[in-house]
Amino acid sequence: MIEMKDTHQYVKNSEILYFCVTDLDGNYTYVSPHFAKIFNFTPKQLYGTSSLLTIYVDDHPKCFETVAKCFEQPNTYQKVLLRKPLNLGKLVWTQWEFYLATDEQNNPSEMICYGYDISHKIESLNLLKSAHKKFIESETKYKTLFETSSLGILLHTPNGDLYDANETFCKMIGINKADVTHHNIIEFTPPEYWESDKAFINDLIVNDNTYSYEKEFKTKDNETIPVSINGKIFHDQSGKLFIWCIAKDITERKKSRELLQHQRELLEETSQIAKLGGWTININTFKTEWTKEVYEIHDLEEPYDHDLAISISYYHTDDRETITNAVNETINEGKKFDLELRFISAKNINKWVRVAGEPVYKDGKLISVKGILQDITEKKNTENIISKQNNLLKDISFTQSHLIRLPVANLLGLTDLLEMTDNEEERLDICKKIRYSVFQLDKIVKEVANKKIED
Repeated sequence: MIEMKDTHQYVKNSEILYFCVTDLDGNYTYVSPHFAKIFNFTPKQLYGTSSLLTIYVDDHPKCFETVAKCFEQPNTYQKVLLRKPLNLGKLVWTQWEFYLATDEQNNPSEMICYGYDISHKIESLNLLKSAHKKFIESETKYKTLFETSSLGILLHTPNGDLYDANETFCKMIGINKADVTHHNIIEFTPPEYWESDKAFINDLIVNDNTYSYEKEFKTKDNETIPVSINGKIFHDQSGKLFIWCIAKDITERKKSRELLQHQRELLEETSQIAKLGGWTININTFKTEWTKEVYEIHDLEEPYDHDLAISISYYHTDDRETITNAVNETINEGKKFDLELRFISAKNINKWVRVAGEPVYKDGKLISVKGILQDITEKKNTENIISKQNNLLKDISFTQSHLIRLPVANLLGLTDLLEMTDNEEERLDICKKIRYSVFQLDKIVKEVANKKIED
């Protein structure tokens, strides 16, 4: 064995550093216990064997280069990274320093090697490289998203100075992207939104909330665009505060909303005119839901707790069985119904209603019954008047066909006789009879007229 120097004595029992010595041919003459333990050898197993056996084959060229440098510059340390094979094909990254020692005549005598495990460092570096790669990919992805998004995206300071904006926002407002930083958000905001903008930004900063609100932007051509704004605070690396905003043009959505509101108002007006409302029955709870018009038909005010039993209680006593059977058939057999029934409101007003219903299914399962309720009292009253008028017309028709026909026939016959005779007495008698027939006819006409007035 060789004589160990003081430094060698210090590291040979280290539990951290590896320490090896080889002859000038690269064969081991000494290995520290820690090195032998880590790589599953005993020192005696390695003595006299080539040190290349404990170096990953792909790293042999680096090892040769480092040894060559040591011979060029003896008594100096040369660094090299080497992979050491373990069991099951695992490799350990290690950092080494080779030192070519010389004897008293300055001739090369032995190669002294110090090393330590840097696997964790390599893993950290690999993770860092991977993270950096992902960061670059993410940056590219978000930059692409920023520039190609169909939504307007802008970055501005709390006082509204623009820092950046994508092409979509620039086209929306009508500004040049190259001049973005020369503008303030207030330039594109109508005065009526200034205070709400300040409150929006303040809430983002104070509460770190993310929410949206609707406002309008004013374009370069002085047109207004309704937009929905989503905001989020952002700090750069220096800690400077910015506001990220996403602006969505909601012109079409606003038009649709206004159209929907108009249609809803029209439907409500139509329902009020027609005195028509809607209702539903939850078949699990038998709770009912009514529209405004149904409450009005019941002469009740919202809110009012009601269910199927309460709803049926407003029908006339003689009609409750009819509506109950109809609802049960809808629930049990899926039948539709359309009925005209008598109804008594909460104010004890007698009404006629049309009630219709049908089953509602979801995934083949009955979940509710829906329908309409219409006040048809006026319709029923009108039908009643028409019915009475029809009866009157029938009476008049009967009178005309039977009662009036007799005196008219008498008059026609008597006038014929009057023309046929010259006898004064006969003519006088015929005139008396004509007068009597006229009297009968007048009486019948007055009766018809009086009957019409009475009705």
